[in-house]
This record gives sequence, C-alpha cells and structure tokens, in this order.
Amino acid sequence: MGSPERDIMRIGQIDVVYSSHLKGGGETFGQDFVRFISEYHHPVDRLLEWCSGPGFIGFALLTHGLCRELDLLDINPEAIAACDETIRRNHLTNVRASVSDCFDSAPKVAWNLIVANPPHSGTDEDWGGLKLIYQDPDWKIHQKFYRQVRSFLAPDGLIIMQENALLSQASDFVSMIEHSGLRVVDNLFAQSDDPMYYLVSAPAQ
Repeated sequence: MGSPERDIMRIGQIDVVYSSHLKGGGETFGQDFVRFISEYHHPVDRLLEWCSGPGFIGFALLTHGLCRELDLLDINPEAIAACDETIRRNHLTNVRASVSDCFDSAPKVAWNLIVANPPHSGTDEDWGGLKLIYQDPDWKIHQKFYRQVRSFLAPDGLIIMQENALLSQASDFVSMIEHSGLRVVDNLFAQSDDPMYYLVSAPAQ
C-alpha cells in the first residue's frame, strides 16, 4: 500500500500538508482563530493546538506571528505524519508534532495558550468519514482533556476551545472545567458561516 495522497493549503507563508479525509473544519471556520486571538489576547511564546489534525489552526497562528513556538497534538498518527511533513517542507525549527491520547504522551511543557477544534458531537451518531474527527460520546474526550490539562498550562495561560452551538452549549462543559481547577472566562461566538463559539477558560484564582 502506498503513502496517502497529500494536498497542500497555503496559509500565510506556510504550505500545510493534509489529506482530505483528515479535514475537520480547521481549514475553514478554524481560521477565525487568527482574528479572534489577534483581538482577544496577544502573541505568546508557547502555543499548543490540541486535536490538531493536520495543524491548520496552529500553523495559521504561527505564520501570523501569534506564537513563537508551536506544538501539535493528535491521537491519529496519520494526522501527525502530515504535520511532520509540513514541518520538513517548510523547514520549521520551532514546531513539533506528537501522537498523544490527550496529554498521555505530551511533551512536559507549560503552554501559554492552548487552542482546539475538538470533536463537536457528544454522541456516537455516524455521519460518515473519520469518526475520530467528530465523535466524542458522552464528552469523555473533553473530560479527559480537562482532567489532565491543568498540569500543562502556565499559571497565566488560557484555553480556547472552538465548539459547535448546534451540538453543545457552554453548560455541557462548565462542571468538568471547574472540577479541574479552571474557571470559565468567556463564551463568545466566532465570526464564521458555521455556528461556532469559543469557550475560554483559565486557571482558577
């Protein structure tokens, strides 16, 4: 069996390598992260894109100068292989990509900003395509993320999740956020054709 066919999406100064079945919205509504972070926050030293897929969001934030160092985490080895190919193709020395189930195999880093376009469905409904991209039955992946994330977040760090307003609401995640020693900071709509919102959390004071 040969290597999967790859496509290229030019984002700023970076050629992002991907396969079509790995796309989960980071290439479309996920690009609103650039506007949102530019307006809402500030550039950071260390940024993580969790559930990165091919890294559309993380590479966009990097090429627009919103972070100095970028980490990409995904449970799917094929997605991380695409990220590695992007890193090589663009000679990026400030980016690393890791296969990890949430933070089980993550680098020991305290990130200043963690962003994610995670699976948006809390059910096991089959929409076709790669289920890893959209299925999170009973929000178990979100629960594990919030259980683990506090140890990987800088004291003044932020977590910005992009969620789908047709499939969830902020109240679905508040208790898991608070039980992890975090607090909800904001819940704001994205500027996109899709009904996306940003759920922002930070360490509890």
